[in-house]
Amino acid sequence: MENFRETLTIDLSQIFRQILRKWFWVAIAGILAATFSYCYAEYYVTPVYRATSVMLVELRESNIEELDSEKVTIAQKYVSTFADIIRTNYVLEDVIEDLGLQGKETPSSLFSRIKVYVADETFLIKVTFDHPDKQKAQEYLTAIDNSVVEKVKEKFGSDFVKEWDPPTVSNGPVYPSVSRYTAVGGMIGVVVSLSLIILIALLNNKVKSVADLQRIEDLPILGVVPSLDAIEKNKK
Repeated sequence: MENFRETLTIDLSQIFRQILRKWFWVAIAGILAATFSYCYAEYYVTPVYRATSVMLVELRESNIEELDSEKVTIAQKYVSTFADIIRTNYVLEDVIEDLGLQGKETPSSLFSRIKVYVADETFLIKVTFDHPDKQKAQEYLTAIDNSVVEKVKEKFGSDFVKEWDPPTVSNGPVYPSVSRYTAVGGMIGVVVSLSLIILIALLNNKVKSVADLQRIEDLPILGVVPSLDAIEKNKK
């Protein structure tokens, strides 16, 4: 038995043949996993809609040709500052009060649904807000934009920030992606089933044919004892 284990090697062609024999079950596993993922995403995951707006950090001069590089650099530094202000408690608490959300929302709950993007070398700030309700997503983001404009004017003494594009909501949910869930689920089903087939093939150390025995022991084969099933089959 010890000699058998020492001489046993991994036969990749045998594993490949085993996979070909079980291709039907691999396909079934992929289909079942994809179906489960589709149903989960379609019926159990709450869809989320996204409202998007764009804010502008406006320079004081009306003619852009009058701006020198120093003023442009200063204005661009303001952009990152105002972008950070959007997600502060100073703004979010004002939004909660303005919408009458005391006891329903907290600055932390709003913070987790806000994303702020600053376009490189521009004075534009893109803001998004996610919510399961399309109308509320737009209402929340509108309140956020208004609060930012007011708070910046209040603290800096000037309306540096203005709304460039008002909030608009995505036509469909941005999460979950049913197609992505389905595709990933199907791939997981295929990978898991293939892994099980390969694992079983690697752990199977039984000799099932003359070829298996010749692969393990370099000895001549004197004869083969037929199985009872084969004898009965030949008789018929």
